[in-house]
Amino acid sequence: MISAGFAVVALVATGCGSTTADSPPATTSVAASSGEFPRTIASGSDGGTVTIDAVPRSIVSLSPTATETLYAVGAGEQVAAVDDQSDYPADAPKTGLSAFTPSLEAIVAYDPDLVITSTDLGLVTSTLAEAGIPTLL
Repeated sequence: MISAGFAVVALVATGCGSTTADSPPATTSVAASSGEFPRTIASGSDGGTVTIDAVPRSIVSLSPTATETLYAVGAGEQVAAVDDQSDYPADAPKTGLSAFTPSLEAIVAYDPDLVITSTDLGLVTSTLAEAGIPTLL
C-alpha cells in the first residue's frame, strides 16, 4: 500500500498519465489519462477518492517519504511546507507540522491546494476535506 500511495504522488505531482503495477487505478476519464485536470484518484484503503482540480501549486507534505518523492519527481518547487519528520532533501521547507498531531489551522496557514499524508491519526483527511483542501492518504 505504501508504494501504491507514492505512485499516486508521482502521478499527481508530474501531471503524467502513467501507472505501474503497484499503483492504484485512477478513477479517470480520457482527459486525466492525457495529463489534464480535474483528476479524480483513489486515496486511502477505504476506497475513497480525491479530486484535484488543477496541477498543485502549493503542496503540504506530512510524510517524509512523500516529501522525498515529490522532490525526486521534480515537484520540489511546488512544496510549500513539510512536516517535522522530513529531513531530506536538506532544502525542503521544514516546519513544525506533524502528521501525528495535525493542526488544521497550521496546515491551512500554508494555503495548500494539496496535502499529502501517510497517516490519518487526527482525521486530517476528513477535516481538510471539509475545508475544501484535497488530501491524499
